[in-house]
Amino acid sequence: MAAVLWAAATVNAAAQNSAPLPSPAVLLSQAARLTLEQAVDRVQQATGGRVLDARDAGGVYRIKVLTPRGEVRVVLVDPRTGAMR
Repeated sequence: MAAVLWAAATVNAAAQNSAPLPSPAVLLSQAARLTLEQAVDRVQQATGGRVLDARDAGGVYRIKVLTPRGEVRVVLVDPRTGAMR
């Protein structure tokens, strides 16, 4: 009985000292966010080109690609949705 009370008190103290857990919406948004590497892979597949540069440009990934036709294009990828423009 004493061991059960000690365990309950320990769990309760740990819960009081820990930071609050993120909300389910925050967890889902973090899990669904594309990494820069994933965005590069998607742009390569979509254009068939070679990536020249890729960077996080403040909330959007900016990926410069050389297309098979020799054109240099800049593709912007929204890391939250994966949408390319």
